[in-house]
Amino acid sequence: MKFPFYAFLAIMIVASTPGLAMAYMDAGTFSYVVQILVASLVGISVAIKVYWHRLKSLFFSKKTPASGAHENSGENVSKSHGDKNA
Repeated sequence: MKFPFYAFLAIMIVASTPGLAMAYMDAGTFSYVVQILVASLVGISVAIKVYWHRLKSLFFSKKTPASGAHENSGENVSKSHGDKNA
């Protein structure tokens, strides 16, 4: 007989939670929590800055031009610059 996964998970959660904690929380604890929050926000903002173009391309994709629209654009550019050999 297989032991159900959810029963195992429930036992692990109950076993890992502490009972009544008679602990003292000083100002340093609050300062540490604020430091964690600020570091998380800075880390997320730097990650967004670094990967901004990838994130932007995920949500907003550019439409590609029609297949024959710019085939001869190179010839027009070379003639417009006064290329005497063309």
